[in-house]
Amino acid sequence: MVVAKSALIQSGIFDETLWVGEDHKLMHGLVLGYGYAFVNEPLVGICRKRDFTGLSDSRNPETALRSYQCYIRVQAEVYWRLVPIDFEAAGNVKRRMLYFISRQAEIACALRQKVLAQRYARAGLSAAGGWRNLVRNLAILSAYPVAQKVFVYKWKS
Repeated sequence: MVVAKSALIQSGIFDETLWVGEDHKLMHGLVLGYGYAFVNEPLVGICRKRDFTGLSDSRNPETALRSYQCYIRVQAEVYWRLVPIDFEAAGNVKRRMLYFISRQAEIACALRQKVLAQRYARAGLSAAGGWRNLVRNLAILSAYPVAQKVFVYKWKS
């Protein structure tokens, strides 16, 4: 990626208040503020095999819950910047945000935090977020004990 220094500074460089997602926020700020050009040919080779886990690979529910909170914050900011510019693109961001909220409900359920899990499930309860998110949220709201067993098992393995 090639970016003018002035564009980086205007976009806020990296938001150090975010635990994760600061790179996403920077990219969204650059694209929304300055546009972009896309080169449709491979310029580098990437090896996806790793011997270690990255931040986004965490199976620790506390870490994952904290990560999703940052992602939601970034997506919310992008959503409100996009609404007046491109409503369809804003809808895509909203679906992503609803996914993150639904995953927060799942993780809170796995952590046996019923009130928090149900609060997130209600917040993410929308058909716009996709059928899997809808089912996840409905399960947490209507069959919490069963959902809790499923998600505790999922996050332990």
